[in-house]
Amino acid sequence: MELRSAQPFRQSGVSLIEMMVGLIIGMLAVLVIYQTFAVSEGVKRQTISAGDAQQTGMLASYLLGVEFGNAGNGIATNLTDLATCPDTADAKTTMRPFSVLITPGADAATPDSFVVNYATPRSLVTPALFTALATAGDTTYKIQSPLGFHKDDMAIAVSGTGNCERVKITDVTAPDGNGIVTLTLASPSVKDYPPSGLLINIGPENAVQRVLYDVNAGVLRSTDQVAAGATAAPIASSIMNLKLQYGIDTDGNGTVDTWTAAEGLHAPASVLAMTAQNLGRIKAVRVGLIVRSDEFDRDSPVFNWTLFQCTAEEAALYTCPDALTGTLPANYRYRVYETIVPLRNSMWNNLS
Repeated sequence: MELRSAQPFRQSGVSLIEMMVGLIIGMLAVLVIYQTFAVSEGVKRQTISAGDAQQTGMLASYLLGVEFGNAGNGIATNLTDLATCPDTADAKTTMRPFSVLITPGADAATPDSFVVNYATPRSLVTPALFTALATAGDTTYKIQSPLGFHKDDMAIAVSGTGNCERVKITDVTAPDGNGIVTLTLASPSVKDYPPSGLLINIGPENAVQRVLYDVNAGVLRSTDQVAAGATAAPIASSIMNLKLQYGIDTDGNGTVDTWTAAEGLHAPASVLAMTAQNLGRIKAVRVGLIVRSDEFDRDSPVFNWTLFQCTAEEAALYTCPDALTGTLPANYRYRVYETIVPLRNSMWNNLS
């Protein structure tokens, strides 16, 4: 018998060391992939957040522009008559014919607020005459206006000698042969109005005519100033600042030649007490908005902002106050918007 020497058995496959090396390489690859994904996702979130801030600023600017465009509607045409109303020193209760009333913030970093005033009459924008004496306590007015008033309209009664009040109409009779109608009031009149008095329709009760816009904790809000107990309605968030200026026609030629903050001759109390002529010389509003992104960005530095800086060309056309400046915290992205909105109702009625 032939004896063969024993051959060692050779194993094939992957050793434990090779598996560990491969596992480590795979883990490093996954780590790199996840790191790349995290950076990419962060950049995407920051880009989307900056885009959201840009859209918010554009939308807020548009909405404010619409409101400024409405300012003075139905009011500017009756400026001279409403200017005889007494000054209550309160934007909620006054009947005086301001279109826009700006209240400045405490400093450049504190947002301004403003009230827009406009009417929404459905069929009558000019005053209607009282045809009979109306005394305090009366619940009806006799007015020469066959189609100018409707149930649930609100109106302003003006005596021309200082008596003014807002009234709600609950019923309107058919006109007689002279076009005279009898209006029933929701509550008795509190003042006297002679036959030469006027009644100005400011539109349906449920249509807002006087609205406060302000910024609270970064939220742009609107609050109805006509309805009792109205609460603020949010419009846009991440609004870091809102600043405004009046555009004034100082020489009465119909164009803006001076920009001014709501101070001095144009402080809120002064605007409420202005003559009809001076109110008519407020021709435009300049709006500045600063909007912040919501996404934290550790690489963003502090933001130094500037608003209302007149260029050399603008300085040649206007009297410009000093630009507003300030600093906002780091780690966020910001967008700045400026626009000028003509108060078209004042300009169309050539009230200067």
